[in-house]
Amino acid sequence: VAVYQDASTKRFIVKRLQYKRKNILYAQLKNEANIIYLFSKKATEDLFPGVRFCQFVDFYEKKGDVYLIREFVSGDTLDKISEAERLDYLKKCFTFFSTAKDSLTEKNRKTIALRSNWLMVGSLPVYFMLALLKEVNLWKSLIISMVTFFRSFPYSILFFPNYILTHRDLHLQNVIFTGDEVVIIDPEICVFAEKGLELAMAGVSYRENNGSVFLKLLLDRELNSHKKKKKFLAF
Repeated sequence: VAVYQDASTKRFIVKRLQYKRKNILYAQLKNEANIIYLFSKKATEDLFPGVRFCQFVDFYEKKGDVYLIREFVSGDTLDKISEAERLDYLKKCFTFFSTAKDSLTEKNRKTIALRSNWLMVGSLPVYFMLALLKEVNLWKSLIISMVTFFRSFPYSILFFPNYILTHRDLHLQNVIFTGDEVVIIDPEICVFAEKGLELAMAGVSYRENNGSVFLKLLLDRELNSHKKKKKFLAF
């Protein structure tokens, strides 16, 4: 990653990846380019004013190289502002993600990967076995986790899912407060997934980097029904 400044003093972020084969890193960089291209400011500013993705500038490939150029966002990350302000801006981000797909055409929606609930249910036993082989001494904890998932997972969402856009890496350093708006960056693993998954995945990062107190405040506010609590526990 580098910062480039043009003749007009405008700055950009340049991401470059060198590769021999088109691997997962290539796919993630291409996905990031697609997301910020689709969700341009023009496409979302009327949908949810005050929250947006960073702006797309260019994406191109050369032999064994791929480049993404995007807007450089100047401001403070959410970990630099007060706890109350963090909670307020995160709520805006969650609302933005839950409505963002409404700004896309059906054709554009199909270019974004879908992480279905069937995939989650099917892959969980595989990951359980891999984790068990790696940490066999944790077998009791792993079994408890599996039982918790299947007891808490509301199976109605397998047949009536509510898929929304999810960032899946929405830690506080990936949300920048500019004074006038909140700008979301680095959506390289952004996909459509079940509503509620974003909070569950972000919660791990918030606990590790901001402590249990902040996470408890966030969960107390967001999980205001028994159904939401069960879904969060499963995810």
